[in-house]
Amino acid sequence: MQVSTVAIGMISFFTFPIIVLFLETFLTKTKINLVPILYGLLILLSVFIISPKIDFNDSITLGVFWGLLSAFFVALRHTIVKVYLSEYNSFSIIKWHTLIVCICYIPFVLFDFGNFIPSSSSDWWYLILLALITTVLGHSLFVRGMKSFNARVASIFSSVQILYGGLMAYFILSETPTINTIVGGLIIISVVIHQGVYFKKSKDI
Repeated sequence: MQVSTVAIGMISFFTFPIIVLFLETFLTKTKINLVPILYGLLILLSVFIISPKIDFNDSITLGVFWGLLSAFFVALRHTIVKVYLSEYNSFSIIKWHTLIVCICYIPFVLFDFGNFIPSSSSDWWYLILLALITTVLGHSLFVRGMKSFNARVASIFSSVQILYGGLMAYFILSETPTINTIVGGLIIISVVIHQGVYFKKSKDI
């Protein structure tokens, strides 16, 4: 979202429920059917609509690229938590998750790659507030939710953030999404909703 708009970043990022579908199917060795393949094709179509040309000098292409890359790693995390760590306490999982992330970021803090350290004290307070509300609380509740649902369905619930984020960006940052972004976003949201309905009917919850 730093290289593009909030809408582009969030729409690309929230393809992760579909990626979860493939990863969970692979890790649990569940037989895959044609529906996930159709989901994947629709996601590719939506990405093409949002960014019809591949140009890494273009902010839209960069936003889609980083969003999809983030989506893959988040999907991998959610799937691993559900398949291998579901019996552990959610706050314990987020504790170790945060600790590992802190260790990985130590070199960036020590050497200040890319002006990593905030320049003002107010920025530190914003970062602390962001970490407590969105990371610690939000992710802990998400992990807890996966104890009752599989990773696919839990991911669907979080996709509502596309709507929240788009509205906040419009009113707070005055970001107006393009027609391509809206159409691509609607396709992704439709796929995610259909996925939830399909698996509910299949009694896969």
